[in-house]
Amino acid sequence: MNIAKSAHANANQEGIQMSLLLAIKKKKRLDECHFTTCRYQSNYNVSKTGHSSGPIARATKSIKRLEIEKQAKLANLHAQELVNIEKKNY
Repeated sequence: MNIAKSAHANANQEGIQMSLLLAIKKKKRLDECHFTTCRYQSNYNVSKTGHSSGPIARATKSIKRLEIEKQAKLANLHAQELVNIEKKNY
C-alpha cells in the first residue's frame, strides 16, 4: 500500500491531480521506460551520464581546462605584483 501511495505522490508532483489507480499506471509506464533505457545503455555501451566522451568532447574539455588554468595563473601573478607594490610603498 505504501508503494501505491508513493506512486500517487510522485505522479502529483507535476501538478496534475490524478486518481490513485491512474497514478500507479503512469508510474508503471515510467518505470518501463527507465528499464528500457538502462537495457539499451548496457547493451550498446552508451555512457549513463548522458555526456559524450568522444575525441572531440575530450579535446574541448582539455582546451577549456587549460584556459582556466592559464587565467588562474595570471590572477595569481597579478595578486603577487600588487603585494610586491604594497611592500615597496611601505
